[in-house]
Amino acid sequence: MQLLKSSLFTLVCLFSMAFACNAAEPQVQIAAEYVDMHAGPSVEHPIFYVAERDEWVSVVARRTGYFKIIVQDGTAGWISEADMAKTLDVNGKAVVIIPAGINGLLKRFQ
Repeated sequence: MQLLKSSLFTLVCLFSMAFACNAAEPQVQIAAEYVDMHAGPSVEHPIFYVAERDEWVSVVARRTGYFKIIVQDGTAGWISEADMAKTLDVNGKAVVIIPAGINGLLKRFQ
């Protein structure tokens, strides 16, 4: 019985963390006329979706030069760093992209 209680408690904790992680995904609004979404994080991957102006998207990952986003209908894809610079935050201000890698780390401490 104790094992069952412990297992149930662990399950509840895991589900709680999963929902908390999803709530923390940044939301941005497309400010350009459109941005192309690629199937992967490079120009070699095909464009399969076009996110249009005023569309809200969640930012879920970052790779060198690309951001993985999810649009409201659940479609996930990758946009370039240049296209991410054409978005607005929830306050309507232009998104500021901190460079990845050591340069970004150093910039945070200036």
